[in-house]
Amino acid sequence: MVPKFQNRKRSRVKYSMDRSWRAFSKGWDFYLFVVGYGLVFGLLGIAALALPDLPPGATSGSVWTTEETAPGTTHWFGLTHSGSDWMGSVLHGAGVSVWLALLGTMIGVSLGLLVGMLWGFLFQDRGERMLSSADRMLSPIPALVVVLALGAGWGTEFLTVAMMLGFLCAIPLAAKVTGWFGEMNWRGEVVAARAMGWTRGRLMLDQLCTRVWKQAAALAAMWLPGILSALTALDFAR
Repeated sequence: MVPKFQNRKRSRVKYSMDRSWRAFSKGWDFYLFVVGYGLVFGLLGIAALALPDLPPGATSGSVWTTEETAPGTTHWFGLTHSGSDWMGSVLHGAGVSVWLALLGTMIGVSLGLLVGMLWGFLFQDRGERMLSSADRMLSPIPALVVVLALGAGWGTEFLTVAMMLGFLCAIPLAAKVTGWFGEMNWRGEVVAARAMGWTRGRLMLDQLCTRVWKQAAALAAMWLPGILSALTALDFAR
């Protein structure tokens, strides 16, 4: 006869497996997209950060040739007719993408938390409605159009583009933070936390920052392809 605690343990494991399988079966395409995007982006990003930076015009010392060189063991992606290493261009672009995503996420989290908390404290429900309206006005506009318009006026320097990405992420994040803070305040969690001696900074970091950084990373990944396309278009237009 099987002891009761073993049956209880097996039932919990089975319940967890069934729940995981249902979640995967409903959103398998999303999970595969995340895994594939993460592997490609992560591997290229790690390589770009670990290896020495090679700008797109870096050459291997080869002379001008009439045709491109095929990929080999020395140059994995081959050489152009001018002697430029294709691998250098790929790693350089991957490094730019990684740093843009990281800085955009950090800037978006910081601005989103700051603006969301301030508007939540000052305007409460009205602040949430105002930020949600701004988010609804901005979200239908493609990132390509936004960055083309901003980049044409402000330039395409790295820090400028990172600030653009962070600003685009901060607006919807601020709306979410204001909504979350309103829910916490309505349920009495803010008053209870303050009664236990929690400061507003600790409440913000423990309860809101743990939620908002995931949203910021997802938004940065969503905006990044359009931003990179806009940068390419602006470079060609020069």
